[in-house]
Amino acid sequence: MLSLSKERAEVLAPFPVFFVPQRRWQKGAVMLVGAILCPGQRTVSRVLRVLG
Repeated sequence: MLSLSKERAEVLAPFPVFFVPQRRWQKGAVMLVGAILCPGQRTVSRVLRVLG
């Protein structure tokens, strides 16, 4: 499960309203964090590889 610090959660707080149902936001948040952690070119496969 994705666990974010309070500061990072506050930055992402406005975005869940754009994802309906809530389950899509959970997946979107995981992909967003993976994209932030991904070095170099950010493709979906590289983001998923970073996430394990």
